[in-house]
Amino acid sequence: MSSLGPSASRKLDLMFEGIRYTPSLGEAAAHSFPNFYPYRFQPGETNPTGKTTVAIPYLLKSPDGSMVRVKGAGSSAWNVSGSRADGYRLSRDGAEEFEVDFEPLPAWMQAETSDGFSMARTGLSLHGDMGVINIAPGCEYFLEKIDGVSMRCTFCAYGAPDKRTQDLGQEARITALPVRTYERIQETLRAALDESPLRHLYLVGGSMTDWREEGRRFIEIAKAVQEVNQHKVPVTCGSGALPDDILEEL
Repeated sequence: MSSLGPSASRKLDLMFEGIRYTPSLGEAAAHSFPNFYPYRFQPGETNPTGKTTVAIPYLLKSPDGSMVRVKGAGSSAWNVSGSRADGYRLSRDGAEEFEVDFEPLPAWMQAETSDGFSMARTGLSLHGDMGVINIAPGCEYFLEKIDGVSMRCTFCAYGAPDKRTQDLGQEARITALPVRTYERIQETLRAALDESPLRHLYLVGGSMTDWREEGRRFIEIAKAVQEVNQHKVPVTCGSGALPDDILEEL
């Protein structure tokens, strides 16, 4: 740990230990990019909200520019104090404090597409200067079983088919996505590219058990993205399911 330097060491701590809830962290959620995973209070944990789950920010930013995803953890010694007006500070149970901020809530995320659908639910999220496009989040391995046990990655809870997949019109074992899903993400992406200084776009999505079909789906998504990528922002893909002949179609 000592060889990493203070910024990297602190980031590693936060990734594993998380941050416990404070009113300041709750206040920051109102003007920050939202975390897809809410804060869940543990039994016996001090809970000033009276709720079992609450929204928290997604990304914490340090003065040196490093960013780390906010992971809620009631047992963590890390906590946030301060306010938007006075500035936020991060400390580890009273030890040295550090000035921090959070990835702001962009204007496009508070807007709607032309058919009245919330842009916040069209499948685009921001990680600093990277736009992540995920319009097919459901992973088919959650549905496949061997001897009654799901084939999903045991560390993953994100790819479970849920309301997000319903909103996006994704259907299990069907490669194509609805036209309206592409139209909505294109409108959202145009707005995001005009507002945010994005330097790269990253395509991700839930895995398909037929990796050839997964490759075809990503090609379809990439084509839809490039139709509105007027700024020529580099586009990359986070899938390993791309056979050589499918890659040739790119």
